[in-house]
Amino acid sequence: MKANPPLHSGGSVILFGDSQQQNACRNIRGIAMSNRHQRRADLRSFKREAHRAHLVTYMIAADDEVSLDRHPLLRRALEFWRGNIMQRRPFCPACKSNYADGALPGAFLFSATAVAPTNASVTAFCHQCSRDLDVVEREAARVLRSIIANGKWLDPR
Repeated sequence: MKANPPLHSGGSVILFGDSQQQNACRNIRGIAMSNRHQRRADLRSFKREAHRAHLVTYMIAADDEVSLDRHPLLRRALEFWRGNIMQRRPFCPACKSNYADGALPGAFLFSATAVAPTNASVTAFCHQCSRDLDVVEREAARVLRSIIANGKWLDPR
């Protein structure tokens, strides 16, 4: 698994998907999570749609506002993530530090379907873990394999 060169400062695009999944996927609806049942249903829906196509992932530093300005979908996903920290209690996938308890994000991993994305998932790495690229790559692959079981990093060229 190797990352692609950055497209612009602070972010890179990495395709993640099963090499047999070449078909385009349908648009998936926006997610408005309100309770555990709804979150689980929306996660199942996202997994079902993502399984039909590749995922495009973006790793963007927490302080890189310029990259987010170029991607309105990612900005909206991050605004939703930030607005629901106390209810959803997200944590760093590497060290399990909880953002509702004061952990500070250092980088965000976004994933969206490659064809006609209408929403994006957000995973935040804490400031300390985001500095170790080996940890980030290992944990990013683990998180994304929960969506596409046999997924692997692909070279988009």
